Amino acid sequence: MTDLAALRVPALEQVNIRSVCVFCGSSSGRLPEYAEAAKLLGEYLAANSIQLVYGGGSAGIMGTVAKAVHNNGGKVLGIIPRALLAYSGAKIGETIEVDDMHTRKQLMNEHSDAFITLPGGLGTLEEFFETATWSQLNIHAKPILVLDTAGYYAPIRNWFMAAASSGFVSPGNANIAAFSSTVPELMTSLATYSVTHGRGALGDLAWSGKAGELQKHNGVVPVARDQVSADVRSVWPGEQADQVPPPPDSSASTDKLPAGLLASEGYTAASQS
Repeated sequence: MTDLAALRVPALEQVNIRSVCVFCGSSSGRLPEYAEAAKLLGEYLAANSIQLVYGGGSAGIMGTVAKAVHNNGGKVLGIIPRALLAYSGAKIGETIEVDDMHTRKQLMNEHSDAFITLPGGLGTLEEFFETATWSQLNIHAKPILVLDTAGYYAPIRNWFMAAASSGFVSPGNANIAAFSSTVPELMTSLATYSVTHGRGALGDLAWSGKAGELQKHNGVVPVARDQVSADVRSVWPGEQADQVPPPPDSSASTDKLPAGLLASEGYTAASQS
């Protein structure tokens, strides 16, 4: 049994995070570091009394993180489409069976206070980007974290910077996900995450239908346009995005980029070309 007392994060006691959704692969990957990090994350979640919400089953590092939470006395909630039951392995903890992927993701959102992405494939990336998009569109304001084990997500970190540099993502939304290289660093980030300013540029969106129901469930209140700060208004649709960094083929130095866009080590002006 893991020494859970050593894994407690005092800062988490100051925030209202009781349940975390983890997106990750149903495969284990080729490096042992992937499963090792997933196991440690599960132990941290159990140590801090945080329920795991995930895609269900025992396959891959999805199963690794779920077993680590369950084996250390933590709560586990798996949400899985019935079509995937035959491929998911043994159930761990509580399982909710649903009809389709859309319902699965909606319930994951409803049952979670934050989102963590571990290494995974197409499904993992689809879940991550949809969650980030929902935050950008003001459907939720929950922490979005990425565990960049062994540099697996370096290309995604660089993509965010390239998208901002090219004018397709606002500087604030380029930092909508907090990347961490280690589990302890990620847990600290979970306690200190704050919604980026750029996200507020779409803060006046009041959704109807299912998106509106999620918005109300998440307690997200639309922000009046005149309440948004000047630096955020500069990237509103139809206005000049004067805070957007130079495009990738620019020779401008990286000191012109907004704070936070240089999170990936080794990123230089030369690497933009």
